[in-house]
Amino acid sequence: MYLDTSGIIHIDLTKENHRVFYYAWGEGPSRIYRFPQATVADTLVTIKVPDYQYYADFAAREKCPVCLSGKHIIPILYGYPSRKMFRKSHAGKISLGGCMVHQYSPRFYCKKDDFRF
Repeated sequence: MYLDTSGIIHIDLTKENHRVFYYAWGEGPSRIYRFPQATVADTLVTIKVPDYQYYADFAAREKCPVCLSGKHIIPILYGYPSRKMFRKSHAGKISLGGCMVHQYSPRFYCKKDDFRF
């Protein structure tokens, strides 16, 4: 994988161990791209960054897009935290998201993969 001078990301899909691609975009959500075995090496893949809509199905099912499990998922709570929220956070029952909330703020956190979506 490399980024050319025009800002286009190139991914070599001919190598089998290069079929999973992780992309991070600033403070917005990151994305996992999984390319199946049948992907043709010369296929053009368009990547929209940041791609918030990608995580909507995972959030609705409360499943992590990395490990594809809901076992380690906890909610992310926003706003000024109370003492009770701090206790729950230290106990690993919630994740504190901070005071700034926007339309695309992540709703869940996977403790296993350290991933917000």
